[in-house]
Amino acid sequence: MPNSIIALYMISFSLAAAAVWELLEFAGDKLFSFTAQGRDPDDTMIDMIMGLLGGSITAFAILQLRRRGQKSER
Repeated sequence: MPNSIIALYMISFSLAAAAVWELLEFAGDKLFSFTAQGRDPDDTMIDMIMGLLGGSITAFAILQLRRRGQKSER
């Protein structure tokens, strides 16, 4: 697979995981009167941005490792 597709998949997966986490926080807040979201939309956005950053950093690191592995095979 091309590296760009792998990176896109990794970033999309991390954003999907962050979205599921936010849904669970929302459900916990509504069903059990938790305050996981901090009563403010900034918490949700910060969590999503951190998911994007984490996925991007991981994708970059994995692609660098793949490139090194391809060079060593030659």
